[in-house]
Amino acid sequence: MTESIKVGEHITTNVSIEKADLSVLLEGNKANIFYSDPPWSDGNLKYWNTMRNKMSGTTEDNVITLEEMTLAIQNIIKNHTDGYVVLETGKAAVEFQTNLLKSVVHNIQIFDVFYRSGSRWLPNKILVGATNPKYKFDLDLNGVKCDGFVLPDMIFEHIGKQGDIVLDPFMGLCNTGMAAIKRGMKFAGNEFNSVRYNKALASLEKYRKKYDRA
Repeated sequence: MTESIKVGEHITTNVSIEKADLSVLLEGNKANIFYSDPPWSDGNLKYWNTMRNKMSGTTEDNVITLEEMTLAIQNIIKNHTDGYVVLETGKAAVEFQTNLLKSVVHNIQIFDVFYRSGSRWLPNKILVGATNPKYKFDLDLNGVKCDGFVLPDMIFEHIGKQGDIVLDPFMGLCNTGMAAIKRGMKFAGNEFNSVRYNKALASLEKYRKKYDRA
């Protein structure tokens, strides 16, 4: 069973994606918004697998491929999301993962944005869609510089509302969670890297004290 840690009304887990029990993380609910930045590129995915094996004590040949990662996300969206889907994805993987996800994500739009790497702004891709064609959105993200939680905060302003549940199974340092809390939303997140997870918990607690209305 997946153990969880609560920060106010927000809930988190610290396991690898294939071990995450989303029904526990979401407490039996479905997410209104799935927002995540999974390790899509070859380099990021290789590092992710290396750190995952190191922290779980598994062997080096126990890896998750890009296709397996995408299918895992597809299942999470299909079974645990009823609303909007936002993925920060590398330009090399966007066509591949769009083709795999289009059976569960409708009205897909791809935007060109930039993320900070040191002093440079590098190009990136953002996929936005919905689990049902009836869910409409009107976003213009092209050219946005998405440092920190600027991008999720901007997106939540347009497609979210207070009380919505935001799910991020690859929460990292929790930019998604901080943006969700700022907007009065409930956050459910998972991160397998224990160092990042502990930093994420500290950030969630800080933002909960600052923004939570409860």
